[in-house]
Amino acid sequence: LGSGKSLDFVEPGFFEGKITVGVNQVFKRFNVTYLVRKEAVTQNAIEEVLRGCDPHTTHVIARSAKGSSHRWTNARAVLRYRAMLGNVFVFDHSCHTGHCNKSGIT
Repeated sequence: LGSGKSLDFVEPGFFEGKITVGVNQVFKRFNVTYLVRKEAVTQNAIEEVLRGCDPHTTHVIARSAKGSSHRWTNARAVLRYRAMLGNVFVFDHSCHTGHCNKSGIT
């Protein structure tokens, strides 16, 4: 599930009892089984997400924001929760921004 405006046309109960994969801010509108995030995650932001999600949600979070894998910006904020909760996973993904491949695209 994305977090775009088209979800305004979906009844919230439609996803109940179903396995769902959501991205980024969709947790503010729907409970999801898996939440995948790759935007910047600060300590305060991850705490807000964990408070806003169902306790059974599995969190899949990029090690760094925007594919900038040489910095562990998200990992520092997230790894503590992984040890505590067990339902938080960190992943690497290929670089596609000017932050790490010098393309100038941000």
